[in-house]
Parts: sequence; structure tokens; C-alpha cells
Amino acid sequence: MEGDFGALWLIQTSNDLDEWINKKEPNVLVVSSQLFIKGTINRLVESGYARGILVLAGSPPPSGYSPVSSYPNKEFGLHPESNYQWNPLGDDLAFQKFDIPMFQLDAATSEDVIAKATANKAEGYPKHAASLSSFMSGSTDSETCLRRGRCEPVGGKSIWTSLYGPVNSSREMVMAITHLDSNAFFREVAVGADADVSGTIAQLLAAVTLKKHIQPHLLAKDIVFTWFAGEAWGYVGSQRFVYDITQFTCEVPSSNGGCDNPPKNTLDFQSIKMPNIDAIIELNQVGNIQFVEGPNDPTLYIHSEPTSNVGHIRNALQSVAVSEGFSIDQATDGNGIPPSSLTSFLHVNPTIPGVVISEFDTTFTNKFYHSKFDGSKNMNLTSICIAAKTLASTLYLLTRAQPDDSPLADIQVDCGPNSFAQHVFECLTQDMSCILASAYFTAPQTQPSQYTSIFRKNSVTSESQLFLFDVIYEVTGDNTNVSCSANSDCGEGQLCLREKCIAGTTHLHDAVSLAFDLSNDFAPTAYWANSSTWTEPYWRTPNIKVFMIDNPAVEIFAFVFGVVEFFLSIVVVWCLRAQFVKRFKGK
Repeated sequence: MEGDFGALWLIQTSNDLDEWINKKEPNVLVVSSQLFIKGTINRLVESGYARGILVLAGSPPPSGYSPVSSYPNKEFGLHPESNYQWNPLGDDLAFQKFDIPMFQLDAATSEDVIAKATANKAEGYPKHAASLSSFMSGSTDSETCLRRGRCEPVGGKSIWTSLYGPVNSSREMVMAITHLDSNAFFREVAVGADADVSGTIAQLLAAVTLKKHIQPHLLAKDIVFTWFAGEAWGYVGSQRFVYDITQFTCEVPSSNGGCDNPPKNTLDFQSIKMPNIDAIIELNQVGNIQFVEGPNDPTLYIHSEPTSNVGHIRNALQSVAVSEGFSIDQATDGNGIPPSSLTSFLHVNPTIPGVVISEFDTTFTNKFYHSKFDGSKNMNLTSICIAAKTLASTLYLLTRAQPDDSPLADIQVDCGPNSFAQHVFECLTQDMSCILASAYFTAPQTQPSQYTSIFRKNSVTSESQLFLFDVIYEVTGDNTNVSCSANSDCGEGQLCLREKCIAGTTHLHDAVSLAFDLSNDFAPTAYWANSSTWTEPYWRTPNIKVFMIDNPAVEIFAFVFGVVEFFLSIVVVWCLRAQFVKRFKGK
């Protein structure tokens, strides 16, 4: 999208907005972060005079704001006809179509642009102007765009791991699941702290804690942890995973234990059998747990579908709550489960025992769900550690070989100063150049973003997913104490992480819609009509040019004067030529 240019106009209050609407002058609008909401933006765009929008860094709307749906992913959920609002602050702005470019500014650029736009309020010229460029090579729709090679599917790579070795396909198991990435109107500021990162970190801490404190001989069932990518875009990660563990058939096996057609780097996921899943626990928004009864009584909520027999899960959770001295309440009946990855499992088997654990009861308490304001200040490490402790203890109770509660006392999540928990929290919500991330790779940008990336068959396109895969592989794997500088220095099935060979059972898994055929250049499949078909066009780096413009009347005068001067020059040249020819003719 190549934006037109216009003088900068600052809109920080509703009066500024009304004044500009009445002025009817083409401008690039500099909009306060508190006014970047659906009602304001639609008024600006529908006026027909907006040439682009620059959104300032700043504080959120006091009452909260969410630019996504009031029932996220409803069309792909269990209750597509429901009118319920899990996310009452959602206004669906992120899923509207706009014909003008919109850019989010950082704090330093915001100050500069505010100064220039403020200077424009003075009478007279010249004025500060801007031109916005945001080119994307999209086509009519996803099918056309993919066929013409101008897009790639939205998605990425999910991560799953099993503690204490490979999954035993003949053994019962308990699964812990959560989201891996997030969403926001502007991709660079999609931190998703409470919405998604809180579950990501809590589940990681639970895995670390169990690996450290519980020996495998104490367990009668396998434990599988899964972090699903692309869930904000129609549950593409969990849908693909469930499809693969139930229906995947390898037509052309590869020599390395994977599959050439359909392409898979590993077939270890086939050891996960749906009939063997005794329980599924999903952590969903656990970064800001409410203290309902008092300062020492945090409360979590259990969500489930009436078709699921979850009595044993609920009993285990209640035992943990009693042991730890906090509350785990059954969510208000009648609403089913909130938007969650568990949906994909229940679509295939409505009776599978599964619950969603969250900080909210009937509606999201996160006031900034999938907005740029869902940052590190919108959650706290204390809540995450409570959720991690709850999950780890519950997983032990559900998988223990003997009815022995004594190991529960050993399940303690380390959230002290300079702890692993604090480092992960910092990396994923504040600074990707943090100490822990720097030990694995050099991040190209320091601002963390969990925005869903694009799917590519043989690579990870998200820095956060790459970082988390390495971390999960190391903390759930076994250190062989063999030094290394590259994976080639290690044995089969091992990775070189922080100069040590690690033997692990952590895997990447395709997170891409079932609508796309992975064996045929993403051609439509039989699932096209009922699956997510989001794609991302190829795009150029957006840019802003700021410059000075003069009074349009002066510019028109200069143009007219130039045209007149041009034609006068022609007349003069013609006359001179005629005189020249007349005087020197015949000589």
C-alpha cells in the first residue's frame, strides 16, 4: 500500500478529532494510543481525508481495549452459533479491511512526531508532512495468492516434549497444553503477556519442576507437554496436531525416521494415541490471578464441557488447592470452555477428559487481550508460579504409580531472585537480548514479539519459537556432559546447546491449517471450507518519509508559473528561430 502524503495533524482528544473531521483537509493523522479504537479509526477512515495514520506510543484506554473479537475463534470452536462474549472489550478492529497505511511508533519517534505535528498547529507555512509506504503483494484471496506464489500460510511450529524419554504408545498419558504465540493489531508489539505468554512460562516451569523433583519410577503414566503455535488464527497448531496423531499416514517414509510424503521430520508423534489420553489440562491466561477472598487466597477457575468426564482432574486440582492453601473453583456452568486449544481435541472426541485452567470465571479479566498493551506490566511472576505449581502437582497426582502424596512437598517452583523463571519472564516480555536468550542465539531485535509467524516446512521463522524450543529441549533433556561447538559434535538425537550435548525428546510439529495441502504447494484440501485459511502476503519493509511542504496556493502558483514560463519559452524560441531563418536565409 503506497500511502499519499499530507501534513501531520495531531489527534489526542475527541475535540481534536471533531475539529479535523469538520476541517475536511487531507492529512497524515498522528493519533493518541488511547484513541486508537474502532469508533475513532472508522470515523477517520470514512471521512475520506485520512492519508495515513501514525499511532503514538503511550498509555492504554482507562477502561481497557481489545482489537479482536468478543468471542475469539468462535467460528472454529465448539459453539459457533453462540452469542456469548468471553472478551467483552473486543471490537474486532484487527479483522477489518483498511485502504490506508497505519504504523505504530516507538516512544522516541512519537516524541519527534508530536513536536512536528504540534508545530503544524501554528498559522502559516511551511508545514511538516509525511508519506507512508507499506507495500504487500497480495491477491484476491488466499487460494489465488498461494497459487500465484505471493503469500505463505500463517502458522509456524508447535513444540511438544515428553518427560523421562520417548512416549510409550501402549501406556496411558496425561497432556498439558497451552499457547505458544499471540496476536495484536501491530505485529512488532504483540507481546501477549497475560493472554498467551503466562501459560507458556507456567507450563515450562511445571516441566522443569517435575523433571527436577520427581523420579520416573514414581509415575505410572507418561506426561506430554505441548505448546501450540498459530492458535489465534483458527487453532491451526492444535488442529494439525490432533489430525496428525489420529489420521496421519506416511506414504513415502524417509531414511532418517521421518516421512518424505507427506513431509514430516519425525514420526514420534504417532506414539501419542487418543484412547491413551487420560486427561488434558490447558493453562489459559494465568498471569494475573485474582485474590477473591483476600490477599492470601488466589483463585483459579476450572472450565470444562458437560460431555467430558473430568471428575478425576477436578479432584486432583482440589487436592492441590487444599495442600497449597488457595482456591480452585469450578467456573460458572452454561458457557462451556473459553476459546482454547482443548477445542481441537473435543471436536474429535467430545468425551475426552479435559479442563481449562484460567484466572477468569465468566469473562476475560485481561482488559487488553491481544492488544499492544498486554505487556509485562499486565501480568506478574507470582501468578505464573502459582499456576506452574498447580499444574506440576496436579500432573503428579494424575500420573503417580502409588497413592503417595509425600512427593508433593518436593514440588516447589523456583521463582526467587535471578531464577530461571525470572530470566524467561524477562526474555519473553521485556527484552529478547536478555542473558538467557543470548546464551542460545543473537536476536535480530530486542523488542519481544510473540506475533504468529508464517509456516515453512523446514525452518522456524519466529525468534521466540526458536528460543523456546532450545530452552525446552535443554531443561527437559539430559546433559551428556560432552562438550561441543555444533550439533555434528553430538550423538544421534542430540543437540549442542550452550556448548553441551543434550539428549532430549523435544520436537517441533507443523502448525498450519488443515486447509492447505503440504504435499502440493498448499493447494486446497477437503478441509478448506471449515478450516482457517489465513495467509500473509510477501511485503516490503514499511517506511515513513517526513519532509516540509509549502502552502498549496504557493505550489499551485509555482506550477502555473512554470507552465506559463514553459510555453513562453517555446514562443520565444520559435520567434527567435523565425528571425534567424529570415535574416540568414540565402546566405
